[in-house]
Formats: sequence, C-alpha cells, structure tokens
Amino acid sequence: MSDVTPDLILYRGSIRTMGPAASGATAMAIAGDRVLSLGADRDVLGLRGRRTRVIDLGGRTVLPGFTDAHTHPISGGLRHVECDL
Repeated sequence: MSDVTPDLILYRGSIRTMGPAASGATAMAIAGDRVLSLGADRDVLGLRGRRTRVIDLGGRTVLPGFTDAHTHPISGGLRHVECDL
C-alpha cells in the first residue's frame, strides 16, 4: 500500500487486470495516472480520503486501456496519394 490518498476509488465491480495477480479484485484505488491498490471493496474503500471520488460500479467490468495502432497499408497509402496539399 501507499501513503498517497487516492483521487478515485471504483468498487462493486469486476476489475480485469489481464494477469494472474488480483484476478478476483472488485475494487481499485487510483491516484493521478497510477493504480494504488486492487482488492476487495472493504479493503480499498478503507483508503478513501476526504477528497476521494468514489464510484459504485454496480457490477460492471473495468478493463485495461486498449491502443489500436494498426494500419492497412494499401488503403492507408491510397489516402496519402489522394491528399490535396
């Protein structure tokens, strides 16, 4: 755990980490752009500070961010040819 107070706590959800650690987590605490804690609702809610925003997920799922950085060279190349400079 950290001495940092979370900015945001999500609880009563299904937190998917895509890894074996904390695979049964129902809550997460976040400060800035960092996850401070994953675990059971009771444990994570115990980290709440006066200014912590708390969101009840109502059973919804949290997934890690996805970045789709692929391209289709043929259609992508045609778009560049058609570009009017």
